[in-house]
Amino acid sequence: MNFRDWTINPYHACDAPGPSACGVPYSCCKPTDNPLINSMCGYETISMRVLESYPLVYYRGCIDGVEEYLQHNLKIFGGVLISILLPQVLGIWLSLSYQIVLRQIIRTKQETKLREERKLLRTKTKEFVAVDESAV
Repeated sequence: MNFRDWTINPYHACDAPGPSACGVPYSCCKPTDNPLINSMCGYETISMRVLESYPLVYYRGCIDGVEEYLQHNLKIFGGVLISILLPQVLGIWLSLSYQIVLRQIIRTKQETKLREERKLLRTKTKEFVAVDESAV
């Protein structure tokens, strides 16, 4: 893959109409010392020989460059990814654990309240029965 891959793009193909024909986008151009930005720096570079276009544009394609950059810096990207994801996963785990504990506490309190209500109901039932028997 190289800068000539832009011929697949209908705007940069050599048979396309317009100023971008047979050229590459500005992002493929190498920086220059000139303070003025030349957005047409890639004009007709696709039709040039490689040695002629080499000082003007990056030879390798963007995908290859990004892929190589990622491979060379894989440990750094892995470390950054883990340092971002680990606290997130830990936070999710702690939240879920807290939710489980809260559900257990709520269930225990509900069961305790239910037992107390049943006990109170039994006591009142015994009192009612005792009052009812004494009335007979």
